[in-house]
Amino acid sequence: MRLWMAAILVAGTALPLAACNRDEIPKEDQAATAAPRKIYETPTRKPGLWKQVMSIQGTPISQTAELCLDPDSDKKLAWWAQQGVRSGCAKNEVTRRPDGSWGFSYACDMAGGIHTNTSGKATGDFQSAYTVTAESTTTGAAIPQMNATRTVVIDATWTGECPAGMAPGDMRLPDGRKMNVLAASNDDDAAARARAAVAADTAAADASAGIR
Repeated sequence: MRLWMAAILVAGTALPLAACNRDEIPKEDQAATAAPRKIYETPTRKPGLWKQVMSIQGTPISQTAELCLDPDSDKKLAWWAQQGVRSGCAKNEVTRRPDGSWGFSYACDMAGGIHTNTSGKATGDFQSAYTVTAESTTTGAAIPQMNATRTVVIDATWTGECPAGMAPGDMRLPDGRKMNVLAASNDDDAAARARAAVAADTAAADASAGIR
């Protein structure tokens, strides 16, 4: 469960830039760009309940959660960052690759001097299933175990309509508890607890896998 808490809370707020679903050049850079980059409309996920299996490569960690989405929450919860890319990120790019997959990258500065660089790709139709693979490097964290490069994989499958009792933005965690991702992402105290929790989880996983 703590892995999902960290995925939701550690990387930033749930409310992305208004243009977060498109790859655009900042206005101040357009004049200096001879050939403006193409704007891509990124795929939207089918409304309903998505089962998401998250794992960290090189560790035994693998956890499953369920996320309820409607069109509005899908826009706010970017698939390439789960909780969305914070508006303070220095870089936020999503591009369509020749093979039909989607590439993405973003760099963010967080509270406490923490800096993250993330890049990866996504495949799938986003209507029945998709897979996101992201390599993320964290530096500047006070908790030593957080300062590392890790690859996270999310395999998501659409399972049907959201059940009664689950509203858009609600996530059912591996332990059965339910939380609203949009609300939780703005809880600074919860984010601090999640950072400590994921550090403990990944340190334990690294130790069991013989990673130093």
